[in-house]
Amino acid sequence: MENRESINMDLHLINGFLGSGKTTAIIAAAKEMIQAGKKVGIVTNDKGQFQVDTAFFQSNNIATRQVTGGCFRCSFSEFEDKISQLQESTFPDVIFAESVGSCVDLVNTIFSPLQQNDKLNLDKMTFSVFVDIRLFQRWVHNITLPFSERIIYLFRKQIEEGEFLILNKSDLLSRDEQKDVLSIAARKFPEKEIFLQNSLDQSGVQPWLNGLIHQQPVKAQPGFLVDYPMYKGGEKEMAWFDQKFVINSLTPEAFKPALIKLITLLLASLQKEEVFIGHIKLFLSSAEGGTKISFTTADFLEQPGSLKWQHSVPEVSSTSLNVMLNARVAMKAEDFVKIVKHAIHALEVDPQIHVHYEEGSSYNPEMSMNRP
Repeated sequence: MENRESINMDLHLINGFLGSGKTTAIIAAAKEMIQAGKKVGIVTNDKGQFQVDTAFFQSNNIATRQVTGGCFRCSFSEFEDKISQLQESTFPDVIFAESVGSCVDLVNTIFSPLQQNDKLNLDKMTFSVFVDIRLFQRWVHNITLPFSERIIYLFRKQIEEGEFLILNKSDLLSRDEQKDVLSIAARKFPEKEIFLQNSLDQSGVQPWLNGLIHQQPVKAQPGFLVDYPMYKGGEKEMAWFDQKFVINSLTPEAFKPALIKLITLLLASLQKEEVFIGHIKLFLSSAEGGTKISFTTADFLEQPGSLKWQHSVPEVSSTSLNVMLNARVAMKAEDFVKIVKHAIHALEVDPQIHVHYEEGSSYNPEMSMNRP
């Protein structure tokens, strides 16, 4: 049996605002490393127990563990345990740890304890922060973002904290726009290493991966301070929702139009309420496999009426489809639950469709102030 104590393992912690494309980047990076002969593990993080990202990584046959109930900082012991579990089960060369998209103040709170944990045998730790380049472009040009002051504070502090800043989804801007944003970012953050990245292109993550190899070990940032009451207020503004349900039909052809109807109603209700959307994620799984569909803040800003997502809705040939839904939206949790139930009830008007609810939860979180 392989001895995990002989393995030099790197831990790459990934942070970034909701919808910044962290999961897509990690999938692309993991595939690049696996093709290079590396063993890769992933730790996901969300407050909810049923995480779309975990299901998505597992559907790509990547060893994955999840930390639930709070961020890596608030659930630090569990985070350590999940790293240890991956080491004991798969002996990874690299672990990517994807932090929940509303977290900040990670360097000063978890890196030092991790470095002092000899049992984890971590050879190197890095820290990268992702941002959707479309939101970043608006922010640096002082264009209004659809966030409250407290959420903008969280967005800004995440960007400030990272030594590596990845301006993700760069393919969604023109070449001239990319150059403009990169130039402003370099002037605004001269101490950071900044990458333009299209994570949908697997080779597009290679410059970032090369940077991780050469990045110096993360050090404490005594000058980085967080206004925790402000941070906590921003967290509480966003409802947290995770739900599993099953759609059954003896007519498989009914699934795709039913899913399109469900998503359309959900998005239309949120647009009507003019609600800020951090992210909405669905993982659809059947005998044919799994499909992830996501919506983010910038998607709504740029193309509120776009129907491109409909092409991602899969055809289903079986009689049962599992649906996992995660959302972060700036409203009261009970109001979002009503929107979801209304959309699901609308499906059941069709006698061919039957919906069975499984586990789920919804709440506006009270953030833990504890630190490791």
